[in-house]
Amino acid sequence: MITRVLGYRLLIFAILLMLVVASGRLLIPYLITEAHAGRSIELFNRILRGKTRPLEHYLALWREFEAACGLAAAMLAGVALVLTRRSAPPGENSRLALFAAAFLGLTVVAGARHDYTADLEIWAVVLSGGDPWWLPTGRSYPLNAYGPAFLLLSPAVLIHPLLPKLLFALAYVGYVVSRPMTKRRWVLLVLNPFPWIETAWFGHFDVLVGLACATAWRVLERRRFTAGTLLGFGVLLKYLPLVIAPFGLRRVDRFDRRYLGAFAATIVVGLAASWLVWGPSVFRPIEFAATRGANLLSIFRFLEGRFSPLPAGTEAGRLAGPITALAGLLVFAWSRTRSDRLTPRVGACLGLATTLLFYRVGFIQYWMVWLMLIADAEGSEAERLFGRPIPSATLTVFLGWLAGFDLLYACLGGVIDPNGPWGDLDAIVGLPHFLLGSAWIVAVILDHERRAVDPR
Repeated sequence: MITRVLGYRLLIFAILLMLVVASGRLLIPYLITEAHAGRSIELFNRILRGKTRPLEHYLALWREFEAACGLAAAMLAGVALVLTRRSAPPGENSRLALFAAAFLGLTVVAGARHDYTADLEIWAVVLSGGDPWWLPTGRSYPLNAYGPAFLLLSPAVLIHPLLPKLLFALAYVGYVVSRPMTKRRWVLLVLNPFPWIETAWFGHFDVLVGLACATAWRVLERRRFTAGTLLGFGVLLKYLPLVIAPFGLRRVDRFDRRYLGAFAATIVVGLAASWLVWGPSVFRPIEFAATRGANLLSIFRFLEGRFSPLPAGTEAGRLAGPITALAGLLVFAWSRTRSDRLTPRVGACLGLATTLLFYRVGFIQYWMVWLMLIADAEGSEAERLFGRPIPSATLTVFLGWLAGFDLLYACLGGVIDPNGPWGDLDAIVGLPHFLLGSAWIVAVILDHERRAVDPR
């Protein structure tokens, strides 16, 4: 039964929505028409002065923006309904509602940019019956290294080009709203600029991978089959979750049927279905991910750049695969020897961070998955990851680094021109990134070892 308070809130929201729709349908098109003809106030005339496109072009842009606002408003209404039924301390749900409105609003205002423009191209190819991993003219690798589940978003663009991006934002808002909001989570998930930039601004879909992984780990002990299925779906979105799957095993020396069976079956079924549609090109992303060159935040990009201490021309990236595998195996082996006191989530967070630090592809959006995993930690897990002074301090510095670099990266348009004024940045940022991230991993491991000897 709808409560009186909820009814009042919905009535107010409906009235505001009608006012917005009325202005969007009547007032704004009139202002655009008048400004295009130079007959409006000077401010609006200045915006369209010198534009050579016909009036219909600008009216079409407004209609597209208006439709995106309508979709965001509908999503916000759904979030509001959820919040009215959410038990929380006084004022918390109101703050979350403001966060949801701002996050969805920024998603619309930012529009299509960065990798999202390439995503639109891929979905268009899929909808036209083409191969999503086609080889563009003059290139021996596809446009993306995504899994086939990413293509399930293709029909959404038929409704609106920004609908998939809004769904990414809604997924993140839903994730935040679903968690008990401790002070730590407010800082990590709401006040932290990193998810705002990666999801709302750039529109990267790594948030879906993070949601699948975080949810899988949340149900890992109670529902092994569900956890394996969710993690397998995360792999079908992006192959990154493969590196954390072993940390979910109860025992290495025994076949964990429900968990591993669901995980493997989900991946096999997804790849087999994709093979039936697109043939062997479904495996191009795996080959591309394994062979692409070192870039951006990768330590190997630094080691191959102009500031590297190695001799010029050294192709350090060739060793990235074996080194990444070795580092990951060492962390996994250590976590298994401490499995009596170390939860699977702590091991997975360390293993994922290790892989990302040594992987030759240093795209910052990959860290979205790691952020959601550590933010989901509770109780003893949170204590072991960042509850003690040294791990907490190293994590704070590393998170600050991620947020600060991402802000600069966004200001540069998501591209660092090697010939531009910030060109040297691309060749050096891999070093501080690697050192700061490694400092947190080492701090967590040493703190755990120290407490194993002296639990005080």
